[in-house]
Formats: sequence, C-alpha cells, structure tokens
Amino acid sequence: MSKIIKTASPKVVVYARVARDCDGALDAQVARLRHLASSHGWAEVTVIAEARPHRVSNDALRALCAADIVFIRDPSRLTRRLADQEVWAPLSGAGVEVIGADGASPLTGRDFGLLAIVALMNHLAEPHRAQRLEWTHQGTGSAGSRRKVQR
Repeated sequence: MSKIIKTASPKVVVYARVARDCDGALDAQVARLRHLASSHGWAEVTVIAEARPHRVSNDALRALCAADIVFIRDPSRLTRRLADQEVWAPLSGAGVEVIGADGASPLTGRDFGLLAIVALMNHLAEPHRAQRLEWTHQGTGSAGSRRKVQR
C-alpha cells in the first residue's frame, strides 16, 4: 500500500525596499525579484514594497513573519544595521527563511545570531578603525609595523 503525500507550496514573500523611489528603482527591484523568484520555482509570491529609509516598517515585518520564505535583494533591505534585533529576532522566532537574491545561502535562525555577532564585533572594533585610519594618514602603517622614530 502506498501513500501519496502532498506538500503545500511554501508561502513566499518578495520584499523590496528603497530609501527613495527615484526613477522607478522600487519597481525595478520588484521586477528583478519576481523574475528570480520564478527561476526558483516560486510562481505565486506576495510582494511587499516600501520606499522608506533605514529599515522595514513594523506592518511589513508582521507580514514577513507570516511567511515561510522571504526573498530579498540582500539583508540591508530589511535593516541597515545587522545587529537590529527588532527585525531579526521576530523573523528568526517565526522560523522564516530569508534568502538573498545575490545567490547567498539562506539565512536561518542560526545565521541571524551570527549576523548579530559580526555586527557586534564591527561595533567593538570601530574605535580601533579610527586609529588605524589615523596611522594610515600619518604614513605610519598598521599597529604591527609602527616603529619609534629616533631623533
């Protein structure tokens, strides 16, 4: 006796965001994401498009959390700050798979945590970045290559 198991298609949401909709940039981003989504076999997608700076709106975030897959150009479309847990935590908690159109591997809950760690490391390294830039502009190179100048 054999059973036929029918699996439901995943609920896919295409999310596009631009800071300002200049020259139809939002429409172009949506069209490209729709095309790429169809190449993944996702014929039926819901589209959420916003023209707003910095991050996804709260209303759009709630809609994204109801999806199985969120298809985006890149993670910066959701938020410019990778450590923005107000965005990543709800998606991770809902089990949403975020896939970048650039061919990057899907972002899962584990990856959201890794993004937060990388963002924290970048934040902690920021004061040292300024010092390295100062050394570079002074022509002294990196900290490892600095030498005391004898007068």
